[in-house]
Amino acid sequence: MELEEVLSEGHSEDEVDDEVADFEELRRLGNFDNVTNAEKKFMHMWNSFIRKQRAVLAWLSIIAHRNKDMKAGEKLISVADVECESEGANKMVAYLRETASKSKTGDKF
Repeated sequence: MELEEVLSEGHSEDEVDDEVADFEELRRLGNFDNVTNAEKKFMHMWNSFIRKQRAVLAWLSIIAHRNKDMKAGEKLISVADVECESEGANKMVAYLRETASKSKTGDKF
């Protein structure tokens, strides 16, 4: 994925995943009977914040690891310089989508 795609107004795959995570979390929070709607909203906002912080920390960890052997004055590697192999991830997502499309209510994996 190019940097321009990440910064564009359109939805990236990560944004769609975040929307799915939000939906699933709201569904789970809806099952709490002894929690007010305001408390549920706060928990949802907090968990969303934490999810985004984890993503940022993951990128910072990758960048720190890539730059650990750099000497003073050398150009550091940035997020734009990091390339990820997508073939394996794409195969995994295709498998998960296929499995989900064939599943029935109550199936366990």
